[in-house]
Amino acid sequence: MGKTVALSNPSLEVAQQLFQEHYRDHPPPPPPNYPRREFAYVPFVGSGMRRHIAIVGPEPFQQALAREVPRHAYYSSAYYEDPAHPIMISKKWAGADLIFDLDADHLQDAAGLSYPRQLELVRGKFQTLVEDYLFRDFGLSEADVTLVFSGGRGYHAHVHKSSFLGLGSAARREIVEYLGGDGVDLGPYLGPLEKEKLQILTRPREGAGDGPAHEVTAGEGPRERESEQKKKRTTSELPKLPAQDAPGWKGRFTRSFFRLLSSWETMSVAEVTRDILERSRRLGVETMRAEDAFTVAKALIAGGKAKKARDNYVLDVGGKGRGAPIPFVTLVLREGAIGLQGETDAPVTTDIHRLIRLPGSLHGGTGFRVLPLAREQLRDFMPMRDALLPPPEKGHKTLRVKLTTGVDYPLGESRVSGKEEEVLDLLPSHALFLLLRGEAVVPAEP
Repeated sequence: MGKTVALSNPSLEVAQQLFQEHYRDHPPPPPPNYPRREFAYVPFVGSGMRRHIAIVGPEPFQQALAREVPRHAYYSSAYYEDPAHPIMISKKWAGADLIFDLDADHLQDAAGLSYPRQLELVRGKFQTLVEDYLFRDFGLSEADVTLVFSGGRGYHAHVHKSSFLGLGSAARREIVEYLGGDGVDLGPYLGPLEKEKLQILTRPREGAGDGPAHEVTAGEGPRERESEQKKKRTTSELPKLPAQDAPGWKGRFTRSFFRLLSSWETMSVAEVTRDILERSRRLGVETMRAEDAFTVAKALIAGGKAKKARDNYVLDVGGKGRGAPIPFVTLVLREGAIGLQGETDAPVTTDIHRLIRLPGSLHGGTGFRVLPLAREQLRDFMPMRDALLPPPEKGHKTLRVKLTTGVDYPLGESRVSGKEEEVLDLLPSHALFLLLRGEAVVPAEP
């Protein structure tokens, strides 16, 4: 759910009133198959989540939202025979949507970015998840998936195709691992010498029984390893990159490599070396050595291997018949992956009892709408503009707030900025955003 800022009067009263007016004037429809789902909410006042709620129809559902005015509203990805039962096993699980949750807080590149820039970054990652994996690899149609802006820092994809609903946690974990590229065979992307080294790294020594694998580093081992056969290896033995439109991880690896080439071709050897090492550090490729990064950079920039790769789809950046160093192939793989990192994202996908934010509700940390999106809307969607609370049909046209910190945000068609202690008259949606984030308060009447 993320951090929720505590509100005190009169800010609390204003926020509750705006939420109530929204649920009264713009009641969200209940989600598909709502009679078999559990509902839950977090109130503005008090602690804890109220859950194990079942709804019997659209009208009672919408009336309850306007009456209870939840700060956060949720429903279960799971379907139950008895969703209101307080004991989980007695609910009698009957399947669950497959949920993907991408949150900017858990993306490697998001640290230090402003909130609007984080939203822009995570939207791009989510588009890759939707287009590359859900629609291309999994063969899903738009009718099988509901795309939702979470109202906070990310996006959700709800897969409700019947063939996915019965998957258990282990099968869902395999899907997460596929997104991250876990278990992809590196062999096709390595030169003959690197393939042999990979086998040495993972194959137990003769007579070692069930002991640990024999680990060696580049250059380690007796001189006799350098056989005449190795010396005669030719360019034809170097790895060929798959077509960019090849299915699954084959095409994705090539697209990832070419994207990296596009960013490197205007750099110097030293700059590419530094970038390879920085990307490796950020993506956890701990085996990347400075000498390997330099070898790759020199081959691409000074050795003309970037052009060779583009023209002939040959991966020849390791020198001496290596094709590509193992850490470099790992880096390209991870650059092309959708990693559901951290404590939040992967468990959402693997959890078959998950409570997920209710589409059509309001997010209690921003006041933004939890907004379902069509596939074609995603490309140009801007939460700071498109997810704002609509103007109330009655009541306040502007709200006066006092800033508790300096702010500068693009909101709607304008920009909201000011210094600490400054008093601003803002649109209700803009004021609500600042109030819920703890960056402004409603000043008490004199």
